[in-house]
Formats: sequence, structure tokens, C-alpha cells
Amino acid sequence: MNKVILMGRLTKAPEIKYLQDDNKTVMARYTLAVDRRYGKDREREADFISCVTFGKNAEFAELYLKKGTKIVISGRIRTGNYTDSEGVKRYSSNVVVEEHFFAESKKALANYNFVVNVPKKEEFSHKKVDDVKLSDAKIFLIKLQRDGRGYSSIHSIRGVLRPAFQMAVDDDLILKNPFGFEFGTILVNDSQKREAVSLEDETRFLEFVKNDPHYNRYYDAFLRILKNRKKTKKEPTVDGIFVPG
Repeated sequence: MNKVILMGRLTKAPEIKYLQDDNKTVMARYTLAVDRRYGKDREREADFISCVTFGKNAEFAELYLKKGTKIVISGRIRTGNYTDSEGVKRYSSNVVVEEHFFAESKKALANYNFVVNVPKKEEFSHKKVDDVKLSDAKIFLIKLQRDGRGYSSIHSIRGVLRPAFQMAVDDDLILKNPFGFEFGTILVNDSQKREAVSLEDETRFLEFVKNDPHYNRYYDAFLRILKNRKKTKKEPTVDGIFVPG
């Protein structure tokens, strides 16, 4: 049985090529650095495994894998040989990857699964790439917000879809990226906004610093910082002339 399971990190971003077949199949090549077992007194060593994958797996690699990404792969070993330009016979071996799995932290994996799975549940996901119009993309994101998705979550989803559609533009499959619009023009940013420190808060803070036996040495520094912050605020003007408060 020819079955390989490896875990390691990419040494650089995948190399992407399109095969000259009827389907223009995508092929991705990358090298996986796989740590060896080592003892207490030995330096860490690694084997560098050449990997290749095709089709949907290659598209996945192009979109989501980059230098340093930690993944688990499963596949099979493929060997071959060729004659180089000097007439010398060369032998090669690589792993044909059939499955990828992220091996980063649980939080990173959960974030990725969320971003990928949300569009799958929407009617939008059933559209062909060349059928998606600018209005379709906007309506899709607006619907997500109306359904209760947060602004930052939708921003992450758009961050996955925009480069995917840009690939279609680069390959002349579509003329324009439907997700290339300014994000803030269609959605309300409902993220929590920071409020400026009030004059009452500043006074209370400075009073604390002045009376504290440890922090009172920094009183003058804090006072200068707060004064400089006030100077950087935009002063009220009428036709460019300062109007005192």
C-alpha cells in the first residue's frame, strides 16, 4: 500500500502552474520541511519533502498556503526518471498530495473553518464565478450583516473571496472583480468604537498620579502628554480662522 502522512511547514509559497489539458488543470508544487526526531543533545534537523497536488487541492494551496504554514498532508509517493540536457539520467520522487489539513492552533483553524463555511450555506455559493455580478457580491455581504454577522467577520469573509475572484480576473475568466469595491460603502461598521478620554477622567487620572507615592515622579510627563494630545485635536474654525471656545 502506498500511503504517506506528513506534518511540516512550507519552505516558501506554492508554485502554481496550469496544465495544457482540456480542463486547464491547476497544479501546485511546494516543499514541506518535516522535523526529524532528535535527542536532548542534538540540534533540530528536518527533511525537505517535495510535494505536488492538482485540481481543487492545488486551488486550495494557492489561496491559503504560504511560507511557514503548518499543515498535515496525506497522499502517495510517486517516483520517476528523466534525462537531463547533458544526457545524464536523473531520478526523482515526490509526494502527490490528496488531502491538506491545517495544523496550526485550534483558534486559527476555527477562524479558517468559519470563513470558509459561511458562504457554503448561502445561495450565493451556487453561482458560477462568471455569473457573479457586482450587485450579487454587495447583496451577499449586506444579507450577512442583516442576518446578524458582525462587521469584522464579514470583512474576513470578503478577504477570502476577493483574492479568489481576482484569480479569475487574472486568468481572463471574468473582466472585473465583483468584490473589488470599497467595503465601507455598503456596510455599517457596528464594531465597538473607542471613546475619547473626558476632561473629568483626565483630572481624576492626574490627581491619582500626583498623590501616588510611586507614580508621582511621572506626573510632569503625563501632564505634558495630555497637553500635547489636546494640541493635536482639530480646533474649531470659520473659513480657516480659529474660533476660541
